[in-house]
Amino acid sequence: MNTFQSYMERRPKFSGVISISKGNEIIYQDAFGLSNKEKEIENNIHTKYPMGSMLSKPLTAVATFQLIEKGKLSIHQPIDEFFPFYKNKGITIHHLLNHTSGIPNYLMLRKQLKWDQDYTQKQILETLQQHKLNFTPGQKISYNNTGFFMLGLIIEKVSGVTYHDYIKEHIFKPANMKQTGFLHEEIKGRANNYINQKSGPYVSPTLLFACGDAISTLEDIHLFHKALESNILITKKSSEQMQTPTYKGRFITMGYSWFIKQLFGRKSVSHGGTHPGGFTTHVERYLDDDMTIVVISNDMTSHKMLTMKELGATLISRELASLLFNQKLHHWQKFF
Repeated sequence: MNTFQSYMERRPKFSGVISISKGNEIIYQDAFGLSNKEKEIENNIHTKYPMGSMLSKPLTAVATFQLIEKGKLSIHQPIDEFFPFYKNKGITIHHLLNHTSGIPNYLMLRKQLKWDQDYTQKQILETLQQHKLNFTPGQKISYNNTGFFMLGLIIEKVSGVTYHDYIKEHIFKPANMKQTGFLHEEIKGRANNYINQKSGPYVSPTLLFACGDAISTLEDIHLFHKALESNILITKKSSEQMQTPTYKGRFITMGYSWFIKQLFGRKSVSHGGTHPGGFTTHVERYLDDDMTIVVISNDMTSHKMLTMKELGATLISRELASLLFNQKLHHWQKFF
């Protein structure tokens, strides 16, 4: 524990929470900095943070696999019936889940979709229809929020309820995630967002539907992963399928929503998250050791030689793992 504490003392800019656990046992856990700089309210382990993709995309993927298990969807099912404008394009559920669809990332279409403005799902889909595919589905991998936005809509059409209601009933409830919700809701105890110690911009929750709109706590993140490991949410077969490589690129090996790596001679599954307002997050599970590291920050700040502030939580997570396993990482492995 002293080793981890000493490391964090060398990260005075870090604001947020961290935990390292083995199974159900917390090895190290602490909070740093302020959740509200204006009122000088400190972060604590119960503070609620927008989680970005770190939680939102796995939630959507797990919900998709639940519907696959029920026979309401299939992994290689074409999306044509849900989105007729992509008819005969060869795009399937598989491509949406592993970022190989070729559909443009709508969050990058900033001339048409302003981050501080509200949009309906119909408006976002109409914007996407104006753009061609970036590549043939399955040909390449390109990290993409659109795939999970579309999966959220598919979940609604297949289940007959709203995406948010489905997630609450079929994931939050069985996993006992009582402190987790969504950005459009009134949330007490939520951290403010900062970038380099200054207030960050507002980002409309409507632009983060099903791909980045979950808000949660450190404890509930652990409950989610515990539920996955216990096969409460999906079967062991489905969980293993999500953790099996579906695409191998030069730097990225992708499962279904999970990034898959070999670090320190160990298999890991991970996901990072960035909320453009200033939140960065990262969770990594080292499967062979049953170890999980979670890093959540409400101040997007440059660390060390890192110029990409969005990867700050990933850097800290990997450096903590390096201390945990007493092994060094190559520089690029700390970020990718």
